[in-house]
Amino acid sequence: MEIQEKQIEDLIINSIESNDYAKLVNRGLTSILKYKKFYRQVHLGDYGRADLIGLKYNYFKNRDKTIMKSFECCVIEIKKGIIDYNAFIQAVRYCKALEKIFSSYKMFGKFEIILIGTSICKTDFCYLPDIMNNVKIYTMELDLDYGITFKDECNYEHASSNKIIVSDLIINDLKNHIKSEIKEGVNWGEDLPF
Repeated sequence: MEIQEKQIEDLIINSIESNDYAKLVNRGLTSILKYKKFYRQVHLGDYGRADLIGLKYNYFKNRDKTIMKSFECCVIEIKKGIIDYNAFIQAVRYCKALEKIFSSYKMFGKFEIILIGTSICKTDFCYLPDIMNNVKIYTMELDLDYGITFKDECNYEHASSNKIIVSDLIINDLKNHIKSEIKEGVNWGEDLPF
């Protein structure tokens, strides 16, 4: 049975509208909990149509006691297939459209991108969440007991990642660098983690 994008949208929206965030957490989708309002199939003109957008507004007083508005915005792009660079760039395009809209109201904030699909592209793309704190990738699958479940793809590792071969020259260079950085009199000896 194939999972449809609309089913994921329905699961997220219905859980949020019924205040059943626990359902999403139990299924593995935790990063959207901070957002208070969600919109689906948002038309953004020439920029396209976003699957889901989550918003949280913040109000605070600045130094001159003026009330300032800011926001946190989450763009969720759902794919019934593989999540890759194209899905990421598509979500970035939606963020750009939203940034233009918010700036016209003199609001500033930050964006987060959540990509959801049935699998993840195994090229260098799979390391994106490890270097960009505002990008989350989830793969989904259909579980007979729990229904649709999500797996956070942060810290992705290839099956052969325990076979990394590092040149002795690099290891020795690292050891010498660490030894030069520590205070005199401290003997690391062979206790270095290499």
